[in-house]
Amino acid sequence: MDNYAPLPLLRGGQKIAAFRANQEGVPVVLQHGLGADPLQTVNVVPLNGTHCHYLMHCRGHGASEAGPVDQFSITTFADDLIAFIDQHIQAPCVVGGISMGAAISLRVAIKRPDLVSALILARPAWFTDPAPENLKPLVDVGNLLATHDIAEAKKLFLTSPSASILQQSAPGNLTSLLNMFDRAPQAVTAELLRRIANGGPDVTVAEIANIKVPTLIIANDQDYVHPVPLADELAATIPGAIRVDITPKTVDEAAYASDFSGALAQFLKDHS
Repeated sequence: MDNYAPLPLLRGGQKIAAFRANQEGVPVVLQHGLGADPLQTVNVVPLNGTHCHYLMHCRGHGASEAGPVDQFSITTFADDLIAFIDQHIQAPCVVGGISMGAAISLRVAIKRPDLVSALILARPAWFTDPAPENLKPLVDVGNLLATHDIAEAKKLFLTSPSASILQQSAPGNLTSLLNMFDRAPQAVTAELLRRIANGGPDVTVAEIANIKVPTLIIANDQDYVHPVPLADELAATIPGAIRVDITPKTVDEAAYASDFSGALAQFLKDHS
């Protein structure tokens, strides 16, 4: 984060870490996924001199305090992001994210359309229903981390049906979930996985269909947690949404980052 400046954000006495890239340009808020390093978005956003990346570390991630675990939800994280935009960014601005970050951004676009000029939903994991089947492996890991020591939890997960499914259909997802067993603190990781994956953005199909800003939806195959049919469903529901497929990380990580950045750059050029 050497090229980013910290921005102060306090929510109910809780410190939320937020940052702004050290450059001028059209503001683009791009949020990380569940349990991910917030650098996840830094590594793909195109900083080409025309746009400025803003990001917030969600509670329990990066440099943000966890606070009460019963407040872990997409709704809370969306409210935090709304407060961040209200306080630090001249709206409307481009808002988006990866996975959980996409769900947060979807909710912000619906609940505060005045803040959003364009929307980016990368590798979405939710449509409207809470606890979708594609997120069951995350719940399984959270439950095991909440009830066992790390070594036993990992051993049990590796012999579970969820791990078997991922090994066959989405090894990249399996690798990401195995990283959760090394994430500290264990109790916070357990509650993030259980509460976020068992929740949802708390929006309706009608609200999604009423989104009026340009929208980019990015998907890739070999991804059980972020299924392509879900991206297709969002694309079919949001008027005029643009759907782009990119190379899966498991096929070629460099191509994934290049494809992702290229799709963002083209969308931002055309719609911001």
